[in-house]
Parts: sequence; structure tokens; C-alpha cells
Amino acid sequence: MRTVRSIFFVWLASFMVSCSLINSTRQNEGDLMLTLSFNADDYAADAPIQAFVQLQNTGSESPLINQRMAMNSPAAPKELREVAFIVLGPTGTEVPLGARINLRPPTESDFTVLAPGAAVQRDYSLREFYSFDQPGQYTISAVYQNSSDPPSGVDSWKGDLQSNIVIITVR
Repeated sequence: MRTVRSIFFVWLASFMVSCSLINSTRQNEGDLMLTLSFNADDYAADAPIQAFVQLQNTGSESPLINQRMAMNSPAAPKELREVAFIVLGPTGTEVPLGARINLRPPTESDFTVLAPGAAVQRDYSLREFYSFDQPGQYTISAVYQNSSDPPSGVDSWKGDLQSNIVIITVR
């Protein structure tokens, strides 16, 4: 009986953690939308893999956002997680970030008011940070996160946004 009860509690804890992860990263947060795109669908084994992440204001308000959109690991301290990529390799396992990134906290100039209809976009050379050494399909998404205000203390938009999912092929 203890084994059944233990298994149930482990399952319940796993289920609750999964639900909190799903709810903590939303596809669209109010009137901001995150879009991920690439310069190609198929890549040669040694070709650069260029990703484009766009944060667009689709609403009528003008939020103050962190436009720096610096790439970092999903495991980095919360205040330094701005853009993280989730890369699943051909076997379905997560491809870890292969570099250590040293970021400074955001400064006043990293923040901007994003007018209705406006967007900011950043480009990322993913091959510099992830291993794409196995041929096959890679499933990639991006997460934009901001938990910081500018040094002046003005309130900025805070939250998490999940991009669309893109599949690329490496030959």
C-alpha cells in the first residue's frame, strides 16, 4: 500500500510541476507576441543557422519592454533570462546550450516603449551556441522573459512569452 501511495504522490507532484511550467510560459501575453523564424528550412552540416526572434506589440497600449533580448540559458538567474532557446535534437532530447554567457544586468538604454504595431527583432547565430552535429530534424522554440525594471525604477512589462515552434533539417 505504501508503494501505491508513494507512486501516487510522485505522479501528483510531477503533474503539478508540469502544470506550473505550462502556465508560467504563455504563447501570447496580453498584446505582445513572440515569433521565431529562420533564414532557411534545410541546412548543410556546417552551414550557419540564423534565427530571428521578433517581439511585436499587437495591442493598443505602449508597454515599456526590455529590447536587449540577450540570449542566455534557461537556467540563468531570472533577472538575466531574456531570450532562451529550447532545442530538441533528432532523437527528441534537449540540446544543451554549449557556451557560458556572461551578461550584465539591463541598463536604462536596454528598455524602450513599444508602440502599437511596432516590433523589435534580434538575430542569433545558433550554431555558435548549440551543437547541430547529428543529421536530422531539430525542433526549436524561443522564450522571451523579463523580470527587471530599468534602473530608474519605472515599471516595465514583466512576464514570459513562448514563440511558435519551428522545425529545421540539418543534412
